[in-house]
Formats: sequence, C-alpha cells, structure tokens
Amino acid sequence: MEKMDARKRYTQMVLKQSFLKLLKEKPVNRITVKEVCALAQLNRATFYAHYSDCFALMESIENELIDAFAVSYTHLRAH
Repeated sequence: MEKMDARKRYTQMVLKQSFLKLLKEKPVNRITVKEVCALAQLNRATFYAHYSDCFALMESIENELIDAFAVSYTHLRAH
C-alpha cells in the first residue's frame, strides 16, 4: 500500500465526502467535477491530480468499502 502524506489523505477525504453528499441528491451520471470541487472548496486541477473523473472517484470509494469489508470478514473468520 502506498504511503500518503496528510495533505493527500485530507484532499481525497474532502473530495469523497463532497461526492457522497452530492450522490444523496442526484445520480452519479449527473454529478460534475465542478460541483464536487465547489462543495469541497478545491480547484479542478486538484481533483484531476487524484481522479480522472467522478466515476473514478466513485470506484475509489467502492474499493475502500470492499477492502474494509474484506478485513472485517477476515477478522470474523479468525475468531
């Protein structure tokens, strides 16, 4: 796993939180990078430094959930 500095982790966290907030209001195909950036108070260049588009951001969130589930499942099976 790649070690990330605090700024990168914070930026990705804010982008994910903003995306998830917008996802509560509308479907993913209607969410724009501009909206995510406005809500996160970050510029588009910052977004594109981390993700290619909103679908890549959503995939990153999905992968985190899958990884967390796998770790939890492994711990349950070990007991």
